[in-house]
Amino acid sequence: MEQNPALQQCYGALLLLTMFHTAMLYVAMAATLDGLAAKVQLQVTNVEEAHLVRFLIGALGSVAAIYVYQPACFLSNAAVLKIILIAQVCLCVGVSFVVSKQLLYFEVGVFSALCDLSNCGIRILLRKIFRGDAGPWVSAAGASLTIGGTAVTLLYWARSSSLVITYFVIAAAGAAATIGMVTSGLVEPPEPTAGASPGPKVAKSRTNPEGHLQDLLSGCLLLCTIGVQQTITAFGSSYTAAQKLADEATSRLLLFGFWGILCVMNVFFIFVARKNVPTASLYNWLTCSNVLASMLSIAAALQNEPGKQTWRMAAIFVVYPLLTGSNVSIAFLLHDRLTKISEFGMALLVFVGIITSGSLVPYFTHYVWIWSGSTGRALPVIIALCNGMAVVLLWATSVFAQRERVQLRWCHYAAATQHEHPNPLAGQGPAGGGASTGAVAL
Repeated sequence: MEQNPALQQCYGALLLLTMFHTAMLYVAMAATLDGLAAKVQLQVTNVEEAHLVRFLIGALGSVAAIYVYQPACFLSNAAVLKIILIAQVCLCVGVSFVVSKQLLYFEVGVFSALCDLSNCGIRILLRKIFRGDAGPWVSAAGASLTIGGTAVTLLYWARSSSLVITYFVIAAAGAAATIGMVTSGLVEPPEPTAGASPGPKVAKSRTNPEGHLQDLLSGCLLLCTIGVQQTITAFGSSYTAAQKLADEATSRLLLFGFWGILCVMNVFFIFVARKNVPTASLYNWLTCSNVLASMLSIAAALQNEPGKQTWRMAAIFVVYPLLTGSNVSIAFLLHDRLTKISEFGMALLVFVGIITSGSLVPYFTHYVWIWSGSTGRALPVIIALCNGMAVVLLWATSVFAQRERVQLRWCHYAAATQHEHPNPLAGQGPAGGGASTGAVAL
């Protein structure tokens, strides 16, 4: 059953608006952590457990996503997503009531779980609605993360770190998406019939461990990429202050410029994704950009004289996003090409790639920061390590993808051979007067 193309576009636009709202909320948890900490009379370095809470509660959100988006759930995927959106909007409005450290951790933890659930639902619905043509839409959903991050950092900087205004604008975006979904009657399309073509995807099932290994490897690749973005968001201002490279106002402007460049690079890749770029070219770009970014970060880490070598600001806040700005969208596009729709696989991808990157990487950076004497050298070191790990993960992902392609070719070859040279005794049993298949085998 084919859907109306205009209705498909409308659903896609609403899901991207939902992703924009979720991305704003996701980035705001790191970008506004200093303001939330100040609201309860603490420094941002005194609430490092908030990152751990994000990870633990986000894990619960991933487990919940596996079950609530199953076809057997009594609610449709679209209905679950609408409920999650309403909860996110209500919590954004209630951020002004955070008056203690415990409430801060509660708010951050619940936001993390909801962002996990929302991310899974959006990506599952995009792939169900557009099926084989979902590539550009999946890339656009990845780009929405940086677009939302740019909007949050600009808003937070322009409004002099106003938590109320920032979260009310995030709530307004979520309310608009919710109203659009309700009025348009957003529903997921029915599953394809048994004879329908599954689209140009690598064969995979829930019982195939290599299929979920691709989900895990893609999630780890996103972990390295998004983790660096979240770490720069959380510690970028502290780095420039520790190294005496810029004042607080300039640091916030640099952070906005960082997210602005990420936004431009991801929007640019949305149009590139529509050209059906070969997978090998995507792998080559990811590898080269991560190697160059790692080398640049190592060079910045070796220079540790406060107040000198101001090129380090340009390296981290300008050159780095230019090199790796589109990598998130590319990683999501590769995942879409290598896997088929799976509730467990999508939950695994979002938890490892998005929730863990926004929690454990900043949490780890905090302790490396303290261990290094709070000099700021920890930031470029973490950036270099993450990009180096991304290169290794890219190699592993391509190896397993090639193995799956070889297996798929052998399956097609075996099927074609069986079709050209069928067994003349196949299907004949004792009732037909001939020997059974088991008898021939004997």
